[in-house]
Amino acid sequence: MAEGKPRCTRQETAVAWASTHAGELAGVAVPLAAGAVVSPWVCLLSVGVAGVWARHEILLARRARAARHRAVAGGRVPELPGMAHDGDSPGEAGQDETAPGTGRPHRREVSR
Repeated sequence: MAEGKPRCTRQETAVAWASTHAGELAGVAVPLAAGAVVSPWVCLLSVGVAGVWARHEILLARRARAARHRAVAGGRVPELPGMAHDGDSPGEAGQDETAPGTGRPHRREVSR
């Protein structure tokens, strides 16, 4: 990658996601556990928190999609990981080669 950062594994990505969403996960898990111990009616609190969380995530995804579309329509393409930057030569070792005009990596055909 252009920044020189190594790519994350799926496990590292999952741990990062879980740690940033720990409060939301606790908001769902704690009432669920309390419902199992105290009363099944307490589980309704967990359902309410999960519903609010889901609504928040959906709205966040819609805002991000709209912002990406506005940026692309305005000629400002958002910088994505793996894209070649100005001054970087895509053929350097350790970097993906980018298809012209798309910003997406393409593979070279290798004959055996």
